[in-house]
Amino acid sequence: MPPSSQPSSLLQAPLPPSSIAWGKQGEGEVLKDIQQAAWIAAFRSQPQEFDYEITTIEGEIPDELKGSTLFRNGPSRFERGQQRVSHYLDGDGYLAKITFTLEGKAYFTSRFISTAEYKLEDAADTFQF
Repeated sequence: MPPSSQPSSLLQAPLPPSSIAWGKQGEGEVLKDIQQAAWIAAFRSQPQEFDYEITTIEGEIPDELKGSTLFRNGPSRFERGQQRVSHYLDGDGYLAKITFTLEGKAYFTSRFISTAEYKLEDAADTFQF
């Protein structure tokens, strides 16, 4: 199931976007709507792991990418049970990759970084570390 099909209840930011400002406290300009949307998207949890072929590709995969893999790492889960973290770097670690085959196909795979601490928190459904 692609990420776009996740429930909309997970689309919450730790702070109301309308209260977030750039610059020093009290001196910044409140974020504009498009900036607010980007801020919210940065805190969107992805609680699932995926492994599927990307079947819709606009155009063609460049020859330079064929036979290679693109990796992305960062946080992906910002809540456990009734707890929600309020900093971008506090989310659970998540690796995603897109593998480009020599034949021009692409595959998406993602996994949480499954440390001993992650497993304890996952079993307890609370942030502990």
